Amino acid sequence: MGAATHAGAAAVLLATHADAAGTPAAVQVIDGGTVLGRLVAQLGSLGVDQVTVVARPDGADRVRAAAAAVDPAAGTTVEVVESADLAADLGVLAATAGTCQSPLVVAAADVVLHREALAGLLADPRIASGIVTTSARPNAAVSFHVRALRGRLVSAASPFHKVTRPTGYFLDVLKVDVKDLPVLVSVATELAGLAQDPPTAWLEEYDRKVVLWQSQAGRASFATEGLVAWPTGESSPVRWKPFALGEAGEPLELRTQVDDLLGEHTRVAVERARADVSQRVRMSQTNAAALVLTGLVRAGVPMSNSYLRQLFWARPTGPEALEQSLTSLAEVDEDAVLLASAVKANDGFFTTFFVSPYSRYLARWSARAGLTPNIVTTMSMLVGILAALAFAVGNRAGLVAGALLLQAAFTLDCVDGQLARYSRQFSKLGAWLDSVFDRGKEYVVYAGLAFGAARSGDQLWVLAAAALTLQTVRHLMDFSYSASQHQVIESLTQLPLDCPEDRPVTLGRLLLDEPRSSLDESALNGAPAPAAAAPRRPAAERPAAELEVEGSEPLPEESVVLGGAVTPRERVRVLGRRIIKFWHSLDKLPGLLWTKRIILLPIGERFALISVVAAFFSARAALVAVLSWGCFALFYGLVGRSLRSVAR
Repeated sequence: MGAATHAGAAAVLLATHADAAGTPAAVQVIDGGTVLGRLVAQLGSLGVDQVTVVARPDGADRVRAAAAAVDPAAGTTVEVVESADLAADLGVLAATAGTCQSPLVVAAADVVLHREALAGLLADPRIASGIVTTSARPNAAVSFHVRALRGRLVSAASPFHKVTRPTGYFLDVLKVDVKDLPVLVSVATELAGLAQDPPTAWLEEYDRKVVLWQSQAGRASFATEGLVAWPTGESSPVRWKPFALGEAGEPLELRTQVDDLLGEHTRVAVERARADVSQRVRMSQTNAAALVLTGLVRAGVPMSNSYLRQLFWARPTGPEALEQSLTSLAEVDEDAVLLASAVKANDGFFTTFFVSPYSRYLARWSARAGLTPNIVTTMSMLVGILAALAFAVGNRAGLVAGALLLQAAFTLDCVDGQLARYSRQFSKLGAWLDSVFDRGKEYVVYAGLAFGAARSGDQLWVLAAAALTLQTVRHLMDFSYSASQHQVIESLTQLPLDCPEDRPVTLGRLLLDEPRSSLDESALNGAPAPAAAAPRRPAAERPAAELEVEGSEPLPEESVVLGGAVTPRERVRVLGRRIIKFWHSLDKLPGLLWTKRIILLPIGERFALISVVAAFFSARAALVAVLSWGCFALFYGLVGRSLRSVAR
């Protein structure tokens, strides 16, 4: 399937990760070529024609050989640059971005993934600067966390930075738009200086992560060997000592105390865990992409998400892992995943279960027939007008015909968006047409129902005007709330790059997404901390059970009392948070999440309600039903958004 590409784009590929023997992971043999060659070919097919590969001096010759094997007919120029360490890698990035006149892709050179995963980032015109991301932990065992709000990244982790309340994982591929390249130059230059002489806070955060990786690797390795994991809160049969960084930045050997009675399985599990952690440490010490992403987010660059979906991604090191990656790649049908992901994940109940199961195939047929989303959107509006004309007839046959035509119009309305996502044909005109025609279809239907009823002597113009007004108010509320949320995201305070934390502390309370360890009470209120406050133990001294997923400390649910004073506003904010948390916790109950979506009466449910009630009862009943349910949905939405605003 054809897709628009960013012609003339450039890329920096980091071939700096090597296995325990020092062999660059990017030169592993795959499909008769190398991992690097496969990635370069994928990027070339998406319009990337200039590639700079960063390699360590001891592996540069192998990387050059892999780069030389790239098919010159593809039109991609590959240059290999030697770099001694992480600081030098960042310097190369800054220098490349400073001379680049096109979008720049930054990626690990050893990633193995589907082309469609790259195309989602490079060929989607809605994404100026963004990353490939996933929320599936098994696909991201060696990745760092990110946090997104309303589709924009607000925090990103690195070996030296944490993320509070993470929502996904960065998959080591990012794109920087031309307009954001000056920021990339500034960020990479600053990070290079910090990496040359890491701040103490960076090293402490890195040590905390290594402790967590050891704990995770130990549990996973014991489970693989069929051993029962040690009970939460009790001493484990294997005591891990945190890595300490030597002068060369290499991890020291893990110290283990293994009870001889545990047998061979335990020794195998320990060795596997040691190897897993060592590999992750090596990867983290060369991960310039994660550092750059953290810098861009903290510099205020709008970074979007391109989701992996059900496609495959990995950074395999070693023949066994590479073979598993090839098997997983072959098992996935890229077109089927793309078609499935054309359906919005947050659609309403009616759309998800009664329209999308067949509308996605209409979208694929439309793409193959050469139809554009704008054509389908216009067809949807025309069918909606026909539905209104049928309702205007006023008799039973007209009501039934109008109901059927309205459902056909809604199906086409679903098809246009799914076609746009499937074929990546997005435009500002298309978004405007879709929004205007969605409102237009609904409003002409209200008019058609009122006109048809008036022909039989039932005056429904007041009801129709009330339904139109109600829906207009709901739309205005949706748009204004969305705009206010984006303003909140724009106003988020970002800490400097030498600080591992990602959120500041506000006076008198801790933000909902604030790590407790960042609190400095005496600095805030000029008084000593309360005597009852117990000091928090360092990460290395806490049991593994106290450590959450990477990058996040346990978060508070209530305000922190500073100097014994809590304002009424703080109490209201805490109460709002508790209510929201409880309400979200109910989503685990079967069917409740869908019930919540139905209550909001989205467009699919509205059109279904109008069609069913009008066809089986009358136009008056249809308008009364829309008004009654719509008023309740308006009240429900106002309460929820008010609580969120208070709790913020």
